[in-house]
Amino acid sequence: MLLQRYIIFVVLSLTVQGVLGQDGWSVSYRHVRICALKGSSVDMPCTYSYPNDNTVETTFWFVEKTVDLAETPEYKGRVEYRGNKEHDCTLRVRGLRESDSKTYFFRFITNRDQYYGQGGSTLSVTDLQVEVNPATVTEGQSVTLTCRTTCTLSGSPAFICVRYAPKSTSVSVSPSGEIVEGGSVTLTCSSNANPPVQRYTWFKNSRAITSWRGSGQSYTIKDIKPSDSGEYYCEAVNGVGSGSSHSKHLNVQYAPKSTSVSVSPSGEIVEGGSVTLTCSSNANPPVQRYTWFKNSRAITSWRGSEQSYTIKDIKPSDSGEYYCEAVNRIGERLSPHILLNVQYPPKSTSVSVSPSGEIVEGGSVTLTCSSNANPPVQRYTWFKNSRAIPSWRGSEQSYTIKDIKPSDSGEYYCEAVNGVGSGLSHSKHLNVQYAPKSTSVSVSPSGEIVEGGSVTLTCSSNANPPVQRYTWFKKNDTGVWQTGSGQSLNTSNFRSWNSGQYYCEAENKHGVHNSTALSITTKGERSLMVAICASAGITALVTLVLVAVTVWMCKRKKGGTPRARERGADTQACPNPDNDTYTALNLNDVSSDYDTLTACPNPDNDTYTALNRNDVSSDYDTLTSLRNAPASVYH
Repeated sequence: MLLQRYIIFVVLSLTVQGVLGQDGWSVSYRHVRICALKGSSVDMPCTYSYPNDNTVETTFWFVEKTVDLAETPEYKGRVEYRGNKEHDCTLRVRGLRESDSKTYFFRFITNRDQYYGQGGSTLSVTDLQVEVNPATVTEGQSVTLTCRTTCTLSGSPAFICVRYAPKSTSVSVSPSGEIVEGGSVTLTCSSNANPPVQRYTWFKNSRAITSWRGSGQSYTIKDIKPSDSGEYYCEAVNGVGSGSSHSKHLNVQYAPKSTSVSVSPSGEIVEGGSVTLTCSSNANPPVQRYTWFKNSRAITSWRGSEQSYTIKDIKPSDSGEYYCEAVNRIGERLSPHILLNVQYPPKSTSVSVSPSGEIVEGGSVTLTCSSNANPPVQRYTWFKNSRAIPSWRGSEQSYTIKDIKPSDSGEYYCEAVNGVGSGLSHSKHLNVQYAPKSTSVSVSPSGEIVEGGSVTLTCSSNANPPVQRYTWFKKNDTGVWQTGSGQSLNTSNFRSWNSGQYYCEAENKHGVHNSTALSITTKGERSLMVAICASAGITALVTLVLVAVTVWMCKRKKGGTPRARERGADTQACPNPDNDTYTALNLNDVSSDYDTLTACPNPDNDTYTALNRNDVSSDYDTLTSLRNAPASVYH
């Protein structure tokens, strides 16, 4: 059979010592000498007394120095004062060690004085040595066990104490219930052992907790964290052996943390696609509800509390700052914001013109292309009348036309391009306005104009806006005057006196422009003009000869006439009726195109005329007669 070890624990009271002080002060130790077994517990009975007018305030036991055993490191946790503050002063010491063999004294302090009992109780701690006889036995044989000690143990009273390794070792958790992050938890290791457990070791997830310093029965975790979750157990050790507890699961609960939003698919988000936002969070217990927010407002169109939020057929208006809130019964946590940037091709593309209002020839005009696009427009192309403008170099948003011309009028539009696509604007009509130009007169019927016939003159002009007023003018040998208004000038019974040079004036709000003059004559009048022009050439030649002769004759005269002397050397020579040949000039036949003179000799006219060049008009460089003669002036 197996040999078991037995320990006999005996306490022997040798004497009873009473210490009586004066005036009612006393301490009485029931046992002067005590013998106890190592590892056991011992009680030291004691009584004390004091005068009635005193009140006990402090009681304690000490050895060697007057220091409370309960505060001494080698006794701390092993001594227990079982008395009171009246008369009982019994002390219990547990887990006796051989070093506890000393004399123990009791001391008390009242409100008036203090006192301690001399003599004390002397404790001797011994270990058992067991002798087995016979030394070797087999199952079924008798055996004699003899216990030997270093001090004498009394046989009365006596009991048998069996030494054994820790058993029924277990872990308890305080406080019980849910363990929430930030709280404090104490694990306590309990074990049945004899002798009592000398050392405890704590384990987490099968590894000794190295951060724990000590060998105590309890392990406290302050400000507990999720990382403290795990399987905990303890090991109890005494002089016989050790025993381990079952594991105790420590589940630290906490509010959601590390909450974040992910986007799928990753990369660029293009209008019309589908996007799923997923809320992730670390929580214990797991997240019970998710709430989605856009631009700091809960998304009311989203019904549910799911972890994912899907946007189908995504639009630019879906762009914004998104985040989620994760909630469990411990608390809640918001995720950081994530920007959803929906890209789309240029849209709402349009052309604006600056300056606004009328565009007048010679000014400067800037066309600006505007477009809503994401990413921003990378390139602009300008078109006129459905063709790209080749003279425009660049890809800028604006196109400027300086010194604008009528030929710049047309339909303009732009094309905006980004990395997603392109968009065209509507056409913008550019209408360049200008004063009348290329004004001309046409006659109907064409060809020869018959005396008494009908003649229509039409004025044509290129103008924008169109000509607002036409004015007709006629000029001939007698002057210039207005003859009518309107685009056409009609004469139903055209006569020779209607002949002349006609021109028109076209006017709009930007200016006026005159046509060149058109000479209008009847058929008979044209034949006469041919004859006149032929004779005019001969007459002009004769006139030049006569003028030269006259000048030569005037220089021959020594003094000349008094009038000539008064006018000086620059005065034209005057004919002398006594010496010269006399000629009359008829200015009625002067050509309107050249404003020259045509000599018309009249042998029947004996009135002689001299022309003075000093009276020539500076505007037209024509001649003025000095006295009435068949000569006229036309401007």
